[in-house]
Amino acid sequence: HMTVPVLNALTGELIQDTQAMLDILAKELSQTLQWDKVRQIASEYQPDVWLELGPKRELTNMMIATNPNIR
Repeated sequence: HMTVPVLNALTGELIQDTQAMLDILAKELSQTLQWDKVRQIASEYQPDVWLELGPKRELTNMMIATNPNIR
């Protein structure tokens, strides 16, 4: 059960269902991700925390540059 919604980088939608998120994560491995759309939507929700799972911080740095309240 998800307690925190996730912005889906594949479609740019806010996902709150665990099974839907698992299905989408599998698809994200082979399809183009929409990071600009995610950044735009994230700005609308004004998150306090941005969690990036990956080897580097490029996406986090882009989010912080446009949303200084994110840590």
